[in-house]
Amino acid sequence: GGSQAPLTIRDGSTNAKDVTIVGLTERVVNCAEEVFEWLARGAEKRKTASTDMNARSSRSHMITTFKIRVKTEQVETVSKLHLVDLAGSERAKRTGATGDRLKEGIGINKSLLALGNVVAKLVEISETGGALDHVPYRDSSLTRVLADSLGGSALSVMLACISPATADADESANTLRWAGRAAKVSNAVAVNVVQSASADVTALRRQLAREASLRLAAEDRCRRLDALNRQLSKRVDVLRLAVGDDEKAATAEAAIFYSGDGGESKDLMGDDDVVEDMLMGDDDDEDEEEEE
Repeated sequence: GGSQAPLTIRDGSTNAKDVTIVGLTERVVNCAEEVFEWLARGAEKRKTASTDMNARSSRSHMITTFKIRVKTEQVETVSKLHLVDLAGSERAKRTGATGDRLKEGIGINKSLLALGNVVAKLVEISETGGALDHVPYRDSSLTRVLADSLGGSALSVMLACISPATADADESANTLRWAGRAAKVSNAVAVNVVQSASADVTALRRQLAREASLRLAAEDRCRRLDALNRQLSKRVDVLRLAVGDDEKAATAEAAIFYSGDGGESKDLMGDDDVVEDMLMGDDDDEDEEEEE
């Protein structure tokens, strides 16, 4: 209100409904007291003036927007809360407005008409399922700012203020008809969840740690197999030098592994007695032959 210049509204980079208001004041609050403090400051900036119907008539709408972020280790939930106080529609004959007051009343009525057209279109879409139909959000700054609440994934609540005075019966009836039409709008309520960047980093670090562990285990196994291969090669070379006969050398090499009684495979390279028996023959058999 007042002599302040109109704020420029720009569409969001990823979502046209998520608009950006150039020059808008944003503050970070950490408790309920700070919230109420800034609400009071915003109300002080709202323009009011005296008319024949109201000594403190609102000459503009007021929108207070809260952006709420709830972060956990894994995800971040983002919410937007609009508190909207609409100025009431006016009849120039009843308000007695002239000059600036008259212009303000005309502006208020035009924005309320645009809001009513948006609500009517949303009701039509809800009833007919015409999801691709054009909704005239851009006809007014009010509807552009509230686009994500009117026809997005938001949960909307409306309070209609009426007067018990007989003189205000027409205005009260119009307000109730407007509210009844708005109540027919059906939104697909959804929770806006954003994957936390820190959660992505943590997951990547865990994946890298697992891959590093697997790589180290594979490298260790390769070293063990390489060492075993060198050991076996040396033993085979020793056996070939010790045995000049090819047939005995082949038998000695075959003695490195044999199948036990239980079907298991045993490594006999470390068993010197077995290797010696394979190379030199069975002494017990020779003793038996001599005794015979």
